[in-house]
Amino acid sequence: MLQLLQPSWLFVLAGISIPVIIHLWNQRPGRILKVGSISLIPEETKEYKRNLQLSDLLLLLFRCLLIGALAFVLSDPAWKKSTVTTKQKGWILIPAENFNPIYSHFKTTIDSLYKAGFEFHYFDEGFTKEKLEDAIIRQPGSVKNSLSYWKLAESLDATLTVSLPIYIFTDNFLSHFSGNRPVLSIQPDWQVFTPASATTGKQTENKDSSSIVISLFTDKYSNDVSYIKAAINAIQSFSKRDISLALINDEKQIPSNQDWLFWLSDLPLKKNIPAKNIFHYAGGKVVASPSVIIFRNSNTSLPLYKITRDSLPNGNEVLWQDGFGNPVLSLSVQNEKNIYSFFSRFDPAWNELVWNHNFPAIVYMLLSEKKANNLSINDNRIIDQNQLQPAYQVVQPGKKPIDQFESKDISGLFWILVFLLFFAERVISFYNTKLKTNE
Repeated sequence: MLQLLQPSWLFVLAGISIPVIIHLWNQRPGRILKVGSISLIPEETKEYKRNLQLSDLLLLLFRCLLIGALAFVLSDPAWKKSTVTTKQKGWILIPAENFNPIYSHFKTTIDSLYKAGFEFHYFDEGFTKEKLEDAIIRQPGSVKNSLSYWKLAESLDATLTVSLPIYIFTDNFLSHFSGNRPVLSIQPDWQVFTPASATTGKQTENKDSSSIVISLFTDKYSNDVSYIKAAINAIQSFSKRDISLALINDEKQIPSNQDWLFWLSDLPLKKNIPAKNIFHYAGGKVVASPSVIIFRNSNTSLPLYKITRDSLPNGNEVLWQDGFGNPVLSLSVQNEKNIYSFFSRFDPAWNELVWNHNFPAIVYMLLSEKKANNLSINDNRIIDQNQLQPAYQVVQPGKKPIDQFESKDISGLFWILVFLLFFAERVISFYNTKLKTNE
């Protein structure tokens, strides 16, 4: 399909009228006939006629074609060709992390769609395409997905440039649907199932009968305290552990013989605090340092926005660090007490710890003195089918239609045509001039 990228230059076509006018203007004069005498020629009424006729029609045609070809060259012609060789039926998407149980549950539906011509893609970053039979053989169950399903749905909506039927098959664990519910221009058929682990009561296996005494002290960070308090309440509900929690605003009211003290304040940490473990905000200059929090012995990382810069005493063990190697959480032992120095804050403006669904697990790891390689609690809560469905908008600005095209510049062909027409016009003009000279 021919496409003109600069169609405004088509006004040059009006120049075709120029050779037409020139040909009409240049009428050949009448021929003079020599006679011996006009005495015997009878006198008749004089009549004057003007007969405008086009002469040298072939020359006129080539000159008009030359101007027309020049107009197309200036209009930047391109050939628009469809890139869709075979019309896609649609996509089947399954996360690689849970491919085996999901495929087993929806085997009949997935096989029917695949036989009907649907393409199989992994519901992961990049949406890798693979043959379904190869995925069944390979069983890619070890690949962990770092993005929530809703984030992946948003990425899918931005990736697709065509309107296709989309079928998404996932589990319905709530932990996989974090963040805001997306608004999409596509309307996928999202089918979920409840894995067996969500109904077997596995969470009761984590029951811990030991007791723990925790105090939360702050003078101004009330929101920070509320985040920690909510996390500890979640831990108590999950682990069935006997946790005694106290909120303190006056440092003189700190009870004795406690297991944990969270010193959420910019005040200097007091000496001889009666606690086995002390978690405090490290002082220093506040620095905007966009990076991530990297947990030791874990693949988990979370966005980090601000930290405090302070000299790290010798002998401190770095538990968490940012992407530049700076400490985010360090551990030191002083007078048989574990001192945890936190170089950030429990604040969404500083990092995304408190918004992450694993935040209770991170606090639980500290309280139970477990290693970070087992960072996540088995959150087997499920989300309702209607709640997980993305919102749908009718039109997304910039969305391409189903037919995709690529444009190829063909102005070079028109330049060749211009030179050929010019050469032909010169040859015909020279030939006509020579004929007139010989008459």
